[in-house]
Amino acid sequence: MKNKILFSLLCCSLLSVNAAHAAFTATCQGSRPAAMGSAFTAVADGADTVLYNPAGLASLSKPEAIFTYAKPYSGLEGVNLGSHFTAFAVPLKNNGAVALGWVNFSSQDQYQEDMLCLSYGRNMDERISLGAALKYLGHRYTLDERTTGDSVFGGGNSKYAVALDVGALMKLPVSDGKTVSLAFSAKNLNQPDIGLKTEDKVPFEMGIGAAYSFNETIVPSLDITYRAQEWGSASDKIRIRLGAETWLHKRLIALRGGVNSSEITLGFGLNPRLWNWDIEFDYAFLYPLLIKETTGTHHLSISLKFLK
Repeated sequence: MKNKILFSLLCCSLLSVNAAHAAFTATCQGSRPAAMGSAFTAVADGADTVLYNPAGLASLSKPEAIFTYAKPYSGLEGVNLGSHFTAFAVPLKNNGAVALGWVNFSSQDQYQEDMLCLSYGRNMDERISLGAALKYLGHRYTLDERTTGDSVFGGGNSKYAVALDVGALMKLPVSDGKTVSLAFSAKNLNQPDIGLKTEDKVPFEMGIGAAYSFNETIVPSLDITYRAQEWGSASDKIRIRLGAETWLHKRLIALRGGVNSSEITLGFGLNPRLWNWDIEFDYAFLYPLLIKETTGTHHLSISLKFLK
């Protein structure tokens, strides 16, 4: 981002921007997609899909909620980052599903990014679904004696704007119990300006994804994304993500793994059914390839699905 403020914390924020693709790139997604290397655009079958592909909401048949906390780069000296993600999704009778999501990324209460997202997905026919998301996003800084008089903050210490995402998902049965999913997503279509003093647009991002489901128990997935940011090389703008998930013991236990250009990911899920709720506990561990002296990023999610 252009407005790089000389906070000691902001050095941490810049680590995220340059090395880990923060700056409104779903730094705290659900633990399930995180454990799959974020290769989730074509999997897209839960409330956490609001951050990947809103078209996936069309597959929901019951209300869902997800609560996630992430601790990025734990153990890194002088860095105290945290991120939260919450989403609620409700299917509408014969009219798709709607979801409301909130993401917060913070660094020692000095810098924060927020994103509120209203998403909608609907089946167009038995194979194709479309979706769209309206996002209200921005960032804010907590000023101190060193920065109060800085001209960067002459117009205020925060800036928010509206962004638009769209997505599409196609599921093609290829044989008994086996399905190929193909997906497309485009984020920040209008490239909103969130600059405090000078123009600072949230980059447009476009992605395609593919997944292959074996009886819904083994799912390998692939995502390729392009982010039209002004910083970095071509390798920073194009991301290839690989992931996989397998369910064991009648979908009570899930094992997941993934890799992309910035991290190796592992995780698991537990899916007990209690009373009228399908409760899933998911954990993800992300080991960064570009940042040293850290024990990695930890994600923990709780998902609730109402069965009746």
